[in-house]
Amino acid sequence: MTALQVGELYCFRDGGSRLIRGFSLQVEAGDNMLIRASERQRKALFECLTGLRSPDKGQVLVCGQDLAELNGKELARFRCEHIGAAYSDNGFVPEFSVMENLCLPLIAMEKRESEARERILWLTQKVLPVELLYRRPKHLSLFQRSATSLIRAVSCEPELLILGDLFGNLDERERERLWQLFVSLRPEHSAMILFSGSGVPDALPWTKTLTV
Repeated sequence: MTALQVGELYCFRDGGSRLIRGFSLQVEAGDNMLIRASERQRKALFECLTGLRSPDKGQVLVCGQDLAELNGKELARFRCEHIGAAYSDNGFVPEFSVMENLCLPLIAMEKRESEARERILWLTQKVLPVELLYRRPKHLSLFQRSATSLIRAVSCEPELLILGDLFGNLDERERERLWQLFVSLRPEHSAMILFSGSGVPDALPWTKTLTV
């Protein structure tokens, strides 16, 4: 299955200089792709590939669906079902507890709240003390924030995982621990893209690498 197909993608900054020019790729189920780019390029690509931003030119197909053809409600539902995304700034709602933030994608897929909470308790059991789940995200350590973002991305078992630079600010031991968490929770047959500037764990089994 082709999880992601991107054709001739162009992104501009303020209608002027190009952030991304003629970017194209294809990612199949089971692929691990590492994309190295500047911070602005990483953010722009992440937004385009998850439907948060429309490219100035080009096409993004996820599981055969052109994201540009979906309206806001359809796109939100499609992301929950097919795209697991996590970025270094995590995007949590600060007023919600960690548990409430993690349950949002599952509840959007019409899971019962009790079922969503049970799944989150299982996913976080090796990472977070239960009491932290009922506190706000600001109480998490840097590693816990990265791990929690990763858990939210895999919670709905999507076909495509798009991860921002979750490893960059962690020390070597924490990077290895986060990677092992990802390996243990990654949905079977999913495709994964990791955007990075630095701090990627050594000797990862990349099937594809690309520098923008």
